[in-house]
Amino acid sequence: MTAPEVFKNYIISSPSLWWNHEEVWRWEEEYSDCHDDLKANVFVGAGGLETVEGSRAQLTDVLKNSQGQMRDGVQKLLSAYDKMGWPRMSELSTEFASKLKLREYPNLKIYGHNMPDETHTSVPFSIFSRGLRYVFGNWRPEEF
Repeated sequence: MTAPEVFKNYIISSPSLWWNHEEVWRWEEEYSDCHDDLKANVFVGAGGLETVEGSRAQLTDVLKNSQGQMRDGVQKLLSAYDKMGWPRMSELSTEFASKLKLREYPNLKIYGHNMPDETHTSVPFSIFSRGLRYVFGNWRPEEF
Protein backbone atom coordinates (compact mmCIF):
# COMPACT_ATOMS: atom_id res chain seq x y z
CA MET A 1 0.00 0.00 0.00
CA THR A 2 2.95 2.33 0.51
CA ALA A 3 5.11 1.34 -2.50
CA PRO A 4 2.90 -0.60 -4.94
CA GLU A 5 5.28 -0.24 -7.86
CA VAL A 6 7.97 -2.37 -6.20
CA PHE A 7 6.46 -5.79 -6.96
CA LYS A 8 3.75 -7.26 -9.15
CA ASN A 9 3.26 -10.57 -7.31
CA TYR A 10 2.78 -10.91 -3.56
CA ILE A 11 2.54 -13.99 -1.38
CA ILE A 12 1.75 -12.78 2.11
CA SER A 13 1.99 -15.37 4.88
CA SER A 14 0.68 -14.61 8.37
CA PRO A 15 0.97 -10.86 7.94
CA SER A 16 1.31 -8.68 11.00
CA LEU A 17 -1.61 -6.51 9.97
CA TRP A 18 -2.34 -6.03 13.66
CA TRP A 19 0.96 -4.14 14.05
CA ASN A 20 0.83 -0.58 15.38
CA HIS A 21 -2.90 -0.74 16.16
CA GLU A 22 -3.75 -2.10 12.68
CA GLU A 23 -2.13 0.82 10.90
CA VAL A 24 -2.54 -1.04 7.61
CA TRP A 25 -6.13 0.21 7.40
CA ARG A 26 -4.90 3.81 7.35
CA TRP A 27 -2.42 2.93 4.57
CA GLU A 28 -5.18 1.22 2.63
CA GLU A 29 -7.51 4.21 2.98
CA GLU A 30 -4.79 6.68 1.93
CA TYR A 31 -3.96 4.54 -1.09
CA SER A 32 -7.58 4.26 -2.21
CA ASP A 33 -8.09 8.03 -1.83
CA CYS A 34 -5.38 8.69 -4.43
CA HIS A 35 -5.55 5.67 -6.76
CA ASP A 36 -8.17 3.96 -8.89
CA ASP A 37 -6.14 0.84 -9.64
CA LEU A 38 -3.68 -1.54 -8.02
CA LYS A 39 -1.67 -3.67 -10.44
CA ALA A 40 -0.86 -6.79 -8.43
CA ASN A 41 -1.45 -10.50 -7.99
CA VAL A 42 -1.83 -11.20 -4.28
CA PHE A 43 -2.27 -14.37 -2.26
CA VAL A 44 -2.67 -13.69 1.45
CA GLY A 45 -3.34 -16.12 4.24
CA ALA A 46 -2.52 -17.45 7.65
CA GLY A 47 -2.92 -20.57 9.69
CA GLY A 48 -6.48 -21.28 10.73
CA LEU A 49 -5.20 -21.63 14.30
CA GLU A 50 -3.62 -18.16 14.28
CA THR A 51 -6.54 -16.72 16.18
CA VAL A 52 -6.32 -15.08 19.58
CA GLU A 53 -7.57 -18.27 21.22
CA GLY A 54 -5.30 -20.54 19.17
CA SER A 55 -2.21 -18.44 19.77
CA ARG A 56 -2.88 -18.19 23.49
CA ALA A 57 -3.34 -21.98 23.75
CA GLN A 58 -0.19 -22.70 21.75
CA LEU A 59 1.98 -20.33 23.82
CA THR A 60 0.51 -21.67 27.06
CA ASP A 61 1.48 -25.20 25.98
CA VAL A 62 5.00 -24.05 25.08
CA LEU A 63 5.27 -22.37 28.48
CA LYS A 64 4.34 -25.60 30.28
CA ASN A 65 7.07 -27.52 28.46
CA SER A 66 9.90 -24.98 28.59
CA GLN A 67 12.45 -23.90 31.12
CA GLY A 68 15.22 -21.35 31.62
CA GLN A 69 15.55 -18.56 29.07
CA MET A 70 12.93 -20.10 26.81
CA ARG A 71 10.37 -20.08 29.60
CA ASP A 72 11.25 -16.48 30.52
CA GLY A 73 10.89 -15.37 26.90
CA VAL A 74 7.52 -17.07 26.42
CA GLN A 75 6.25 -15.61 29.70
CA LYS A 76 7.30 -12.12 28.57
CA LEU A 77 5.52 -12.63 25.26
CA LEU A 78 2.34 -13.82 26.98
CA SER A 79 2.45 -10.81 29.31
CA ALA A 80 3.04 -8.39 26.43
CA TYR A 81 0.13 -9.79 24.42
CA ASP A 82 -2.13 -9.68 27.48
CA LYS A 83 -1.19 -6.05 27.99
CA MET A 84 -1.13 -4.76 24.39
CA GLY A 85 -3.54 -7.10 22.67
CA TRP A 86 -3.24 -10.42 20.91
CA PRO A 87 -2.49 -10.62 17.18
CA ARG A 88 -5.48 -11.51 15.00
CA MET A 89 -3.55 -12.91 12.06
CA SER A 90 -6.08 -15.28 10.53
CA GLU A 91 -8.97 -12.87 10.96
CA LEU A 92 -7.13 -9.88 9.55
CA SER A 93 -5.61 -11.65 6.54
CA THR A 94 -9.02 -12.48 5.10
CA GLU A 95 -10.43 -9.06 6.10
CA PHE A 96 -7.56 -7.46 4.21
CA ALA A 97 -8.25 -9.45 1.05
CA SER A 98 -11.98 -8.76 1.26
CA LYS A 99 -11.46 -5.02 1.76
CA LEU A 100 -9.20 -4.79 -1.28
CA LYS A 101 -11.65 -6.82 -3.39
CA LEU A 102 -14.40 -4.35 -2.50
CA ARG A 103 -12.31 -1.54 -4.01
CA GLU A 104 -12.78 -3.24 -7.41
CA TYR A 105 -9.37 -2.24 -8.71
CA PRO A 106 -9.36 -3.37 -12.36
CA ASN A 107 -5.87 -4.93 -12.29
CA LEU A 108 -5.89 -6.45 -8.83
CA LYS A 109 -6.15 -10.19 -8.50
CA ILE A 110 -6.34 -11.08 -4.80
CA TYR A 111 -7.32 -14.14 -2.84
CA GLY A 112 -7.36 -14.60 0.91
CA HIS A 113 -7.22 -18.11 2.29
CA ASN A 114 -6.46 -19.45 5.74
CA MET A 115 -5.07 -22.95 6.03
CA PRO A 116 -7.13 -25.02 8.47
CA ASP A 117 -5.30 -26.73 11.35
CA GLU A 118 -2.10 -24.78 10.75
CA THR A 119 -0.22 -22.58 13.23
CA HIS A 120 2.16 -19.68 12.71
CA THR A 121 5.07 -22.12 12.55
CA SER A 122 3.53 -24.71 10.27
CA VAL A 123 1.65 -22.55 7.75
CA PRO A 124 4.42 -20.98 5.60
CA PHE A 125 4.98 -24.06 3.44
CA SER A 126 1.28 -24.30 2.55
CA ILE A 127 0.99 -20.57 1.90
CA PHE A 128 4.07 -20.47 -0.33
CA SER A 129 3.03 -23.53 -2.33
CA ARG A 130 -0.48 -22.32 -3.01
CA GLY A 131 0.59 -18.71 -3.29
CA LEU A 132 3.13 -19.40 -6.04
CA ARG A 133 0.55 -21.34 -8.01
CA TYR A 134 -2.00 -18.57 -7.53
CA VAL A 135 0.11 -15.54 -8.47
CA PHE A 136 1.50 -17.31 -11.54
CA GLY A 137 -1.95 -18.42 -12.71
CA ASN A 138 -1.69 -22.18 -12.17
CA TRP A 139 -4.29 -22.37 -9.39
CA ARG A 140 -7.65 -20.66 -9.63
CA PRO A 141 -9.60 -21.12 -6.40
CA GLU A 142 -12.70 -19.49 -7.87
CA GLU A 143 -13.04 -22.52 -10.15
CA PHE A 144 -13.48 -24.93 -7.24
